[in-house]
Amino acid sequence: MSPTLGREEAPGARTVDAQNPWPGLAAFTEEQQAYFFGRDEEAGEVLRRVKRKTLTVLFGMSGLGKTSLLQAGVFPRLRRDGYLPVYVRLDYQDSAPDLSVQIKTELARALEAADLMDPVLPSADETLWEYFHRRDSILVGRDGQPRSLVLAFDQFEELFTVGAASESTRLRRAPFLAEISDLVENRPPRALEERLDTQSELIGALAFDRQDCRILFSLREDYLPQLEGLRERMPSIMENRLRLTQMTGHQAMAVVTEPAPDLVPLDVARQIVRFVARAGTGRPGSSAPARDDLAELEVAPPILSLVCRELNSQRLAQGMSQITAPLLTQNADTIIQDFYERSVPRSARSSRRSCSPSRASERTWRSSRRGGGSPSAADRWPPSTSWSGGAFSRRSSASTCSASS
Repeated sequence: MSPTLGREEAPGARTVDAQNPWPGLAAFTEEQQAYFFGRDEEAGEVLRRVKRKTLTVLFGMSGLGKTSLLQAGVFPRLRRDGYLPVYVRLDYQDSAPDLSVQIKTELARALEAADLMDPVLPSADETLWEYFHRRDSILVGRDGQPRSLVLAFDQFEELFTVGAASESTRLRRAPFLAEISDLVENRPPRALEERLDTQSELIGALAFDRQDCRILFSLREDYLPQLEGLRERMPSIMENRLRLTQMTGHQAMAVVTEPAPDLVPLDVARQIVRFVARAGTGRPGSSAPARDDLAELEVAPPILSLVCRELNSQRLAQGMSQITAPLLTQNADTIIQDFYERSVPRSARSSRRSCSPSRASERTWRSSRRGGGSPSAADRWPPSTSWSGGAFSRRSSASTCSASS
């Protein structure tokens, strides 16, 4: 069986292949890892941290490609080192299954898809701590080598947004917080301790000192204070953290040139990178400064991927073998705006006129994409000419509008 791949993908995302090596605003999936470049150092550092401690916290501004990093960068490295990553995106809606059930469903999906010898699936009546400490749940691949599970919780900030939206959602998240805290801190659940008093046979079935499970939280940087509010019950959230930042110009060059080396000449790649970096500062002027300043640039990965995808679409439409400097020059002023107008209905555009989404509006647009995965273009970006701090912004005499992914 093939391993379970990351499933976070934008609705309607187009094929990624040698002729279309950039997914635009959609996240890279694990099966698209051959086209994912520019984050080797960060992926390696996440791997080292996962190996080091039970809990790893990955955080960064919105719009830095955390999901792509996990799925196409970290997951393949984990598999090569004997880990089995399990992608988890919790659904906090009242109509969704209990959060613990959702985690067990993803665990079962990953275990059944992996190449393992008789894996034991989690049962409905046991806690996560019990499952990960059962003596018979040790995983072995068909190659005879042990496997360790990594629960990777993406968009973990939703615990504090949609998960705190109402009394009912707050009640639903309480048991999850207790379970995940017990697992992270290797603390036998209180309910289990009570059962041990009457079911002494459980003692022999559990390995109380076992700690081979790994957990990863990925979240937006602006929700770190809320995460740190859990430190009394989960002290480990303060210990093993990695901040993701914008790409450097050299990393961005890898994104443009390495997926399909023949598609973009080096001089054009430099112009694309500088153009996207200038869009990030609100100064999308000339794209070719005299000196080589790549090391000083800061580039937002999803916007770079979007620009490359749009330029490549123009290349294909015109039957060209490469993305050229004239193609960039002809489209530089309109590429982002044209994408937005194609992707977002006029009615939605006219309604997105606030400077930053309220918590209520964030709940609305995050909840609206439960059927697919990554935010659609309408969810991520209002009409724009610049990108700053994880958001496009469109300036006019009347107002300044922005939204974060």
